[in-house]
Amino acid sequence: MSVSTRRRFVRQTILAAAGLCASGGPVFARGARKSALLDGSAGRRLASAIKGRVITREASDYESARLIFNRAFDLHPAMIVRCANTSDVARTLEFAQTANLPVAVRGGGHSRAGFSVCDDGVVIDLSPMKRVDVDAPRRLARAGAGSLVGDLDAATMRFGLATPSGGCPNVGMAGFTLGGGEGLLMTMHGAGCDNLLSAQVVLVDGKQVEASGESNPDLFWAIRGGGGNFGVVTAFEYRLHPVGNVLAGALTYPPGRIAELVNDFAKFNESAPDEMVPLGELLRSEQEPRFINHICYFGLPATTCFDLCARR
Repeated sequence: MSVSTRRRFVRQTILAAAGLCASGGPVFARGARKSALLDGSAGRRLASAIKGRVITREASDYESARLIFNRAFDLHPAMIVRCANTSDVARTLEFAQTANLPVAVRGGGHSRAGFSVCDDGVVIDLSPMKRVDVDAPRRLARAGAGSLVGDLDAATMRFGLATPSGGCPNVGMAGFTLGGGEGLLMTMHGAGCDNLLSAQVVLVDGKQVEASGESNPDLFWAIRGGGGNFGVVTAFEYRLHPVGNVLAGALTYPPGRIAELVNDFAKFNESAPDEMVPLGELLRSEQEPRFINHICYFGLPATTCFDLCARR
């Protein structure tokens, strides 16, 4: 059996995606092509085959269900399928392929590029799949692809554990992780994708596989920041780390002195320890832009944080 390299894997994936487009297979995208409108019976057939719920344009909650975080994308999918389990995802992919419909996958709906929804296609909504199980002795957490940052934090913090995640509790862990995962704890423990140990993936043909360092390693490499079109991830397994008290807050400076403050912030970052996660932000105000230094400190003692901030 030949060994598949990363370069070969990416090349084969591109060729497969091109073949699917040519043959009318499903496309994981916002949806650039127009598809035939579905009749009501198509939605009913899919609804009868899954445990989740199918939301069509006639549903009373269709308008609220199609909205995503970035309201600049005012798109209207043919249907939204809220999947209850992995089998629902596989059946929905099969349905979309048979009906020649584009597919969008929604975890938390926070994709700033609008990838959580599509026009005239099928949205695979993973929000019901948000169960989180924590194995505290092994420092592992398994999260469904509908889990939000807040869901994972709530489950792990009871054990004094955490994994690098986003700063907003409403962000989906799926999009965060698959996009690389830049967030809190990153200076100490790496990005979110660095702490992903395995993932359950439904491929375009409906096959369910595990991706990890030992199983389908090239697929595992690709989904950790490689973007979409590799399949639909339905579950994640994360490495956890001990986290004690956290000192967090924001230092807001008066308008003006932006160049000086940004320069000092850069110097502050150079000398800050790994336990410090600073974030600089420029905000508009009625006078001039304001500079805000968001601080998140995971080390001990807490006075070290104040000492560092006082230097600037």
